[in-house]
Amino acid sequence: MQQYPDHPKTLELLRDRAQNDNDEQFRDWATEQLEQFKIQNANLKKQESVFAHEIP
Repeated sequence: MQQYPDHPKTLELLRDRAQNDNDEQFRDWATEQLEQFKIQNANLKKQESVFAHEIP
């Protein structure tokens, strides 16, 4: 995630690995990364909403 956070295939790959990887620890890691992304994305949307209301 750190090297390619904005790559269009990153989320798709993480979702696939979270569901289908043979390594349970890697599935757990991918699931955690997806959760972190969801939290960050939600926070960005909140910030955008605040900024949109501040602009006259």
